[in-house]
Amino acid sequence: MQQRGAMKPSSTRILIIDDSDLIRELLRQILGGIEGVEIVGDAANGETGVARVQELRPDIVTLDLRLNGTSGVDVLQQIQALPDPPMVIVVTDYPFSSPRRRCLALGAAHFLDKASEMPKLVDLIRAHQRGTAA
Repeated sequence: MQQRGAMKPSSTRILIIDDSDLIRELLRQILGGIEGVEIVGDAANGETGVARVQELRPDIVTLDLRLNGTSGVDVLQQIQALPDPPMVIVVTDYPFSSPRRRCLALGAAHFLDKASEMPKLVDLIRAHQRGTAA
């Protein structure tokens, strides 16, 4: 099986996991407008999200913490347990310090508040494309 890092893809592949149709569409518009980004799919719940991560092998996953049927923390743990997991950026409307610390400790690369930090998401994606930390 080919590792993602073995050959640099021509675009940054992103999967969106969020239970809100509106937020998924907003993220598609925001992230899809970045040159070199391909939105490979989305999922409205955690079970489908983890399955799509395994199937589509994205470079980056945006993950909401509040999902129907499961928590984003559980999904994060499942993603991190996969071989060669993608970068996970938690994008949530639950921006409190305790879940932030927990998600970062569990392997999330970043934790953003939907209400105030959405512009930072674009900067993080661009930094990832350049191979630099944001």
